[in-house]
Order: sequence, then structure tokens, then C-alpha cells
Amino acid sequence: MDKKAILCYWNNVRHLTLRILDEFPADKFDYRPAAEIMTVSQLFKHILNIEIYIRDGFLTGEWKEPSMAPSTFFEKEMLMDKLRSENQKTIQKLSEVPDGRFLKVRQTPYGEVSGEILLMVAIDEEIHHRGNLYTYLRCLGKVPPQMIQNYGNILKENDDVSETI
Repeated sequence: MDKKAILCYWNNVRHLTLRILDEFPADKFDYRPAAEIMTVSQLFKHILNIEIYIRDGFLTGEWKEPSMAPSTFFEKEMLMDKLRSENQKTIQKLSEVPDGRFLKVRQTPYGEVSGEILLMVAIDEEIHHRGNLYTYLRCLGKVPPQMIQNYGNILKENDDVSETI
């Protein structure tokens, strides 16, 4: 899969993540089905931090441990805006990386991998934790949004990858 298609796919993944965030009542961000697992807010912050960690590590070659997003991101709208803006920033910055540099294999915390594989790691991480959030919604008696969406847009010729977010 080429860089543009991967970024378009990630945009689609994020779009659904934002729809899931929208389903959570603002007063349920501290909810967790069991004491030893992350809260709703912590899961969304983790998704955000992994994106920033992988993007910045890829772009700079420096792999700094991600710090948790500020506590102000407990507020639903602020978290929604940050998830949206960071994904747009990621897509824009990685779109500008020349294909040769993007495909180059480099040493990372995930082994020797290309930019393509790093993006897949970030996307997998988001999808994995989104699955947790689906379960949380069900525990709260809510029906999560349908998972399949916008897949027809992934292969369309379009210069603006971030269009659907």
C-alpha cells in the first residue's frame, strides 16, 4: 500500500474514533469496567500519544517516551479537537516526506522497519484501543457506531487526504 493510501486509511480510522468519542457522555470519561484498566479518557489520550510518539519519532529519529496529554483533555470537546488536529498534522507532515525516505528501513523501538510499517503500528494501536472503547460503550448500554464507513474513499484519486475528518 502506498503512503497516500495508508494516510487516507488512517484518516478513515480516526474519523470513526471521533464518532466513538462523540458517543461517550462527558460525565463518563472516568468510566472503566474494571479497576486495573484504563478509563475512557486514558484510552483516548493513549491513542493520541502513540500517534504523536510515532510521528515525531519517525520525523526526528528521536524516540522520546510519550507523556500523557494534559488533564484538561478530560473535556470532551478539547480532546475531540486535539485528536482531529494532531491527525491532520500527522497526515500533512508525512505527506511531505519523500517516498524514498518514507520507505527507508530504520531502527525504531519496534525493530528495523520502514515508515510504512510505523504507520501500520500506529493505526493498529488506534484500532486496538478503539475496540476497548466499543466494549465500554456496550457496558454503558450504548450501541457503538457502525464500523464500516468511507472505505470507498481510500482508493479514490484525491489530493486532500484529510478531507473526511
